[in-house]
Amino acid sequence: MKIKLSEIDVVINKKFNYTISKLEDVNLVEDIKVEGTIKREKNEYIIFGKYSTKVSTNCVRCLSEIIIDLNDKDFLGVAISKKEYEEYLNNLDKNMAMDDKDYLEIENDEVDIDEVVRQQLILDMPQYPSCYPECEDETYLKKYSGEETDSRWAGLMNIKIKN
Repeated sequence: MKIKLSEIDVVINKKFNYTISKLEDVNLVEDIKVEGTIKREKNEYIIFGKYSTKVSTNCVRCLSEIIIDLNDKDFLGVAISKKEYEEYLNNLDKNMAMDDKDYLEIENDEVDIDEVVRQQLILDMPQYPSCYPECEDETYLKKYSGEETDSRWAGLMNIKIKN
């Protein structure tokens, strides 16, 4: 959902409530329910709120499909003009330091709320998603666990290193 910033200049705060049915690089099980507010403070537009959804991914241990439940997760973004965004990027090159805000570039007097939610959703996903409490089929895991050398790595034992 894109919001025209000229609407915000008139009302100061604008609330929004909508659903997202598709996001790039995310396997949604159900639509994302988004509700939040956008407000203007000086030259920045602050976007904040909550989202809820379920996402499909694979277990890192057994590769089975699992569903990650993301309920009432917060998001926050700050949109600035194209000129200020370019200055921000140039300062990153010189100072090699970022501040605690996640800046977005304003394009055509609009802010894309979907992008703010997408970025936060990816950050909220577990780094190593796995079946809970344990994988249903662990035969493959048990086959290659233990103290003996994994047969798949046996060839590496024959490599001689010359110094």
